[in-house]
Amino acid sequence: MQIPRSILLHIDGSAHSSARIPVARTLGDDFDAEVIAQPCMLTALARYPYAVGVAASVESMQELDRECLRKPHAAFIKAAAGSNRLRWAEPLPDGPRGFARRALHADLMTLGQRDADDPATGDLPADFPPGVLVDSGRPALILPCAGDGADDALRGRQRYLKVAC
Repeated sequence: MQIPRSILLHIDGSAHSSARIPVARTLGDDFDAEVIAQPCMLTALARYPYAVGVAASVESMQELDRECLRKPHAAFIKAAAGSNRLRWAEPLPDGPRGFARRALHADLMTLGQRDADDPATGDLPADFPPGVLVDSGRPALILPCAGDGADDALRGRQRYLKVAC
C-alpha cells in the first residue's frame, strides 16, 4: 500500500461533515500527510435554477452560497486549531466535478456517506461519493452516517498503520 502524503477532505453543510475533520487530521498526523479541506456543495443556482428572474436575484443566490459555507468553515477552523497539516481550500466553481478533478492529485479522500434524513442532503447530488470515486479513481475512506462514524473509522487505526508501514 502506498503511504498517503496528501488527503483530500470533503467538507459540506451536512451534520456529519464536522466528524470527518478529526478523522482526516488523525490520518494526516499518522501518515505525515497534508490534509486539504475542500468544500463542495451545489450552488444555490444549481439547486434552484428557475428561481433566478422569478423571485431571487443572482446576488441573493450568491448570499445563500456564502451562508451555506459559513457553518462548515467555522467547524473546520475549530477542529483544525493548532494543526499545521490542515489547510482550507476555496470552493470550486463547478462543485462535484471540480472536486473529482482535485481528487486526481490526492493520495486519499475522506468522504461521508449520504444521510437521507439530513436537511443538507440537497447540497450534493445523490451519487456524490460513488461519482467521485469513479471520476477520480482515487481511494477513499467513506465515513458512515449512522453511529459515530469518526470512532468507527479510527477503531481499526492500529491495523492500517501496520499495513501501511
